[in-house]
Amino acid sequence: MNSNLPYPVNERAPFDFVYFENPDYNSVLSTIQNDKISNNGMVLVNSIHQNALNQNNWEKLIALKEITVSIDMYHLGILFIRKEQEKEHFTIRI
Repeated sequence: MNSNLPYPVNERAPFDFVYFENPDYNSVLSTIQNDKISNNGMVLVNSIHQNALNQNNWEKLIALKEITVSIDMYHLGILFIRKEQEKEHFTIRI
């Protein structure tokens, strides 16, 4: 993640929005669990159903206790972190 940015990620965290083009489960997990996403933050994950690995990773991500709302739009997924909210999952068929 740092290689695409002009500054180290840790200097600017926590973020309100993070986008993962080619999701690597460990990168997304690290970003979520190491307080790099603010409360009320959003993570956009591309290609969640591109292959079995991505789909399995998506299922593991939406099961995380930190994720309170997840939206599956087939080609991409949105994860929300909001500690005050009950856990919900939505599937939108486009």
